[in-house]
Amino acid sequence: MPTWRNKPANRGHLNKRYTPEQQQARSDAARDAVRRLYCDILELWKTCATGRCRRHRRCAGDSRACMRRVWSDIPRHRQRKIWAQVIAGGASKIPPANHAEYQMRHTPPDTIARL
Repeated sequence: MPTWRNKPANRGHLNKRYTPEQQQARSDAARDAVRRLYCDILELWKTCATGRCRRHRRCAGDSRACMRRVWSDIPRHRQRKIWAQVIAGGASKIPPANHAEYQMRHTPPDTIARL
């Protein structure tokens, strides 16, 4: 009967479920979802140039451009309150879709706005 000591070490690829390309895609999707959550909390759809965002009353366009445009003008104390709302899932308490999104929600907001 083999023991755990006889098993080969798989140290090169720690996450056995996803390839590096799949991990990157999941990370990008999580970052985009968190950015959209920030945009929805800030209600940036009201000032968006895209009619689609105003029609759906949520961010439906380029959330990265909206975050870059607005984030630096928000005072630090308000940024922290918004971050707490994002961690909670916004007004409708949306749970994170996966662990990558959970980690992105807990990432400091300045990092999300820059990326």
